[in-house]
Amino acid sequence: MLRRLTISLPALLGFVCVTEDTRVEQRADSNRSGSTLNDVDRCHTDVIVDTLPRSCSSSALGRPVPVQAAPIASATAPRIEPGRPYGVALRAVGDQHEGAIELRTSRSGDYMLYLGTPNLPTEVLNADVQCGRYLTRTLTDAVAGPDCNRELRGVYRLRVVADQAVRIAFGPSPTSRWVRALVLPAQGPADVASVSAGYRHTCAVLNSGELKCFGSNDKGELGQGDTQPRGHHVGEMGDRLSEVDLGPTFLTSAVAAGIERTCAVNDDAGLKCWGSNTVGELGYEDRVDRGSTPGSMGDGLPFVDVDPSRGVETVVAGHRHTCTTLDNGDAKCWGLNNFAQLGIPTRAARGPIPKTMGSRLLALDFGDASVTSLAAGGQHACATLDDGTVRCWGCSRYGEMGHGFVTACPDKGAEGVRRGTVVDLGPDAQASRVGVGIGHSCALLTNGRVKCWGRNHVGQLGLGDTENRGDEPDELGSALDPVDLGPGRIAVELAVGSEHSCVRLDDGAIKCWGYNTYGQLGLGDGRDRGAQPSDMGDNLAAVDLGTGRRAVSVSAGWRHTCAVLDDATLKCWGANDRGQLGQGIGAGARIGDEAGEMGDHLPAIYLGGR
Repeated sequence: MLRRLTISLPALLGFVCVTEDTRVEQRADSNRSGSTLNDVDRCHTDVIVDTLPRSCSSSALGRPVPVQAAPIASATAPRIEPGRPYGVALRAVGDQHEGAIELRTSRSGDYMLYLGTPNLPTEVLNADVQCGRYLTRTLTDAVAGPDCNRELRGVYRLRVVADQAVRIAFGPSPTSRWVRALVLPAQGPADVASVSAGYRHTCAVLNSGELKCFGSNDKGELGQGDTQPRGHHVGEMGDRLSEVDLGPTFLTSAVAAGIERTCAVNDDAGLKCWGSNTVGELGYEDRVDRGSTPGSMGDGLPFVDVDPSRGVETVVAGHRHTCTTLDNGDAKCWGLNNFAQLGIPTRAARGPIPKTMGSRLLALDFGDASVTSLAAGGQHACATLDDGTVRCWGCSRYGEMGHGFVTACPDKGAEGVRRGTVVDLGPDAQASRVGVGIGHSCALLTNGRVKCWGRNHVGQLGLGDTENRGDEPDELGSALDPVDLGPGRIAVELAVGSEHSCVRLDDGAIKCWGYNTYGQLGLGDGRDRGAQPSDMGDNLAAVDLGTGRRAVSVSAGWRHTCAVLDDATLKCWGANDRGQLGQGIGAGARIGDEAGEMGDHLPAIYLGGR
């Protein structure tokens, strides 16, 4: 189906926002002295447009993707073959970043690219442009210039000199309708698809399917073939930060950063893990670390054999154990099992010796129910099921298992551990997501409320006190109050760190509570929140993400927190002892524990250009 596409190119900044049936207004950089939208000499963006064959993903249809562009010396557009997806790249000359969109067609014939703007302020600068011209008056005008029923070659340069939206048409004639857009990688600070904050490192999945990790690298968890940390010195980020080499065809769809290790799922439901492998937490049936030596990544890093007949959908990384959900709704865990955190009826670890993975690795027994979300913590793990229940397994030192008492680890051979403990969240309560920390657990309910239980010494349960919940009878169910997020606000995403908890609200704001010595709550001080009656509700400020910015996802790590914003940029705050904030400001320079460090003062993490 042919659809309309609108693109705006803000002057100077090279900012491109691609949406379907949406126009985004162009703005000049107010920080540039003398720049106005009417200043033709100073307020402009040079743009190169070329085509490039890329793979598409229908899941990206209609997704707004703000991108920025990078310098390019030259480009040659290939012949557009019928039925193949092709991209239109928009790159700002002289800027530092890059972005792209992709157009797909299944029509036969030679499909051409046509360029235009609503009025005259776009110039075709090339003297040798043979195919494709620009509009001279309005969006409904036909494209001026000759028919282009032939190969599309060459580079097209445009200069946007006023507040207008650049328009792209793609088809067999100048009057072709708009086509549906699919998102391509933007490989600059504005192309982050998802993030995982780990122990002392952070990993970001780009829209391209590439993966970049920074921070601690003692065990090769950054996947660079060495043990050098990245992100705490100037010159270690951006283009100098290499993507994780997982093989030439591996496109990352999900990532989990744990303690000294990382795992990634690709678009073909395969799993690879690297970093520390002390107790088999990588799942390779040995105790050999990966990622710290040359040749240990790329095709040299094998896929984890989780189940020979099933694909991996998601992965989570606990202290020394790893869990996945499979495409049939099952869940499997491997690694350290001294606290029965693998959910199998034995204390023996899985993954450090041969014949413990694949079909020999037992799935958790939830009957006919399927797993909808999974979380792994210090000594326990929890899952939400499609019947709306939460089940937890492992050890409960503080009530984190949610069964109303503190217990030792289950005895060897206790079959009940495979089914987990059903957490009582109250009458008719249905959970959609779960998160766990070192000693506490939280559930996001389908009504947008959040309930937390377990350890509460720094207010990580968000209940205005420091009393544990779930370690004694009659503390759960209706007796367990939801976290007060403020009147009229509901949570849409949950992220639980080691001793702090965060939510993304329905208005795109982020609120965090619990331990805050390192500024991981993002509130401009080091005071814990959630331990006093006056800490929560409207008294709990939202994290300042910057002027006009909203969060689209959040991840809480050991002592730091990260968020992907609505302009597809990434910001992190909290502890920075190994460069896990990606700012190149020196190890130990915390962010978020003092005033003036958040909001517009905190730059987005620069992950490089093409």
